[in-house]
Amino acid sequence: YRQPKIVGDVRNGIPRDDEFYEEVRMHSLLEHFGKRDKDQVLKECYRVLKTGGKLWISVPDLILIAKELIEMYNSEVKVYELINLLYGEQDYKENTHLWGYTEKSLSKYLMTAGFVKVTRLPAERYKYELVVEAIK
Repeated sequence: YRQPKIVGDVRNGIPRDDEFYEEVRMHSLLEHFGKRDKDQVLKECYRVLKTGGKLWISVPDLILIAKELIEMYNSEVKVYELINLLYGEQDYKENTHLWGYTEKSLSKYLMTAGFVKVTRLPAERYKYELVVEAIK
């Protein structure tokens, strides 16, 4: 992992000028914002990225999780693990997943925010991870 440069709530704005960063990384973050906040979060990331800059996002992949839930329906341990990926650990207030993404939906939201190209990348940390790179 890279250490974060800024810790705060992106909904309150990223304290940087327009086109400040070449890259923004959101690992296991976007799913913690509700459907009404996601657009604001993506637009703020777009604002602080330089033209040609990259937004890297990692979220749980709803399609992969749903397929596995159907296949592993009789495995109580596996089903618990998958449901946990859908809704978060919930061991404290902020550790709850409020919205979910498929490759298609995430790409649509990113393009709506102004990004010109979205590419799926290989999962890095876990089997059910959806990783994309969006170019401004």
